[in-house]
Amino acid sequence: LFKTRDDFANLRLAMRRTLTEKPLGTDYGADGNFLPEQFEQVFEQENYGLFPDYMAEAAEQATLSFYKDKDVRRIDYAIDSAQAEYNLQKAHKLKNIFLLGLFRIQIDLTNIRTLLRLKFTESEQRNIFIGGGFVELERFEHGLDLGLEALGSLFYVTPYYEVVEAGANYLLSHKSFLRLEQRCEEHLLGFLKTTIQITTGPQPIIAYLLMKENEIRMVRLILTAKKNFLDTQLILDRIS
Repeated sequence: LFKTRDDFANLRLAMRRTLTEKPLGTDYGADGNFLPEQFEQVFEQENYGLFPDYMAEAAEQATLSFYKDKDVRRIDYAIDSAQAEYNLQKAHKLKNIFLLGLFRIQIDLTNIRTLLRLKFTESEQRNIFIGGGFVELERFEHGLDLGLEALGSLFYVTPYYEVVEAGANYLLSHKSFLRLEQRCEEHLLGFLKTTIQITTGPQPIIAYLLMKENEIRMVRLILTAKKNFLDTQLILDRIS
């Protein structure tokens, strides 16, 4: 299940290149279930049926969505939606409440990121939020009609008030998504840490994997920021 993250990430990159008529390339992750070396055959034959079902469906959705107005961002939205739907179906099939909660939180955080990015770019796009999270889609749609300064109050009755309030305020004052990303990660880590007292089942193993991945991302982020001589305060705003 978690190896499919690489599959969807690879597919997103391959679809963006193929649909915009750029070279397919070879710089794909090798830890998924579908070998990146097989992409060339799929796109040469224009046969998505060579993909596993979950990738084939995502590729079809991305293609149809892209050709509506040839906006490359629609590829990302379509694949994000397909991945979320796949994750929820798997969680239900496994009857795993922890996974279901994890994936629903991830959907909510993705929708919050999308909302703030649409507001910041003054985009007219709608109906691109992902269903299946804890927060109803109507709240995100309503947020598109409000200013950034009012978004926090819109989410006051949800678990994401602090995420939205801090992210929107920082975006207003610094024109940056650093604080939003930091609060999204902090919220998700808070959920993962609830597994500490659980002694059986897959929950602690999954939580350990995701928290360890987050630590690695933070090390990479700090080293990259230092290498590029970014201001120390910017680094701190992103990681704490």
